[in-house]
Amino acid sequence: MRKSSNLSQLSNTSYESADDRSAEIERTYTSKAEDKIEFFDGKYTIRTANRFELRQKAYSLLYGLYSKMGITRDNHSGLWFSIFDALPETTTIIAENHNGKIEGAITLVFDSPIGLPADDLYKEEIEELRNTGRNLCELISFGISNGVKGSVKLLAVLYYSAYMFA
Repeated sequence: MRKSSNLSQLSNTSYESADDRSAEIERTYTSKAEDKIEFFDGKYTIRTANRFELRQKAYSLLYGLYSKMGITRDNHSGLWFSIFDALPETTTIIAENHNGKIEGAITLVFDSPIGLPADDLYKEEIEELRNTGRNLCELISFGISNGVKGSVKLLAVLYYSAYMFA
């Protein structure tokens, strides 16, 4: 997994929402392994799912969302994951509400010997980028819980966090 120092760059950044054009980002430390960033006056916390229990909750959230939309088949685990989630570089970023419930997730897959998920559809185009020496990553497995107020803003924060982490 990549160091969380990239995520720490967010502490000096402001997020502009469509409603209020600025939301302060506060950095909260609980320990080095638990770096997190609070958004929207502490209503949400963004951090990496660096423990199995957090990844399991994120995968469960995504499976539930995707199952309701009909884009996944039922499976016995009730979790949404792929072979790419087993790679050490793959990173899941989560959004927790003030009660600690995971309300959103997004996963970054960094290019590896097994490639990227998009290689199935865009192998030729991705190979062109690889051949130029670029470091590639792909965003996969993202979603926000149903009924979350400000879900578009929260999804934007997850995308921005993933961008900063990459």
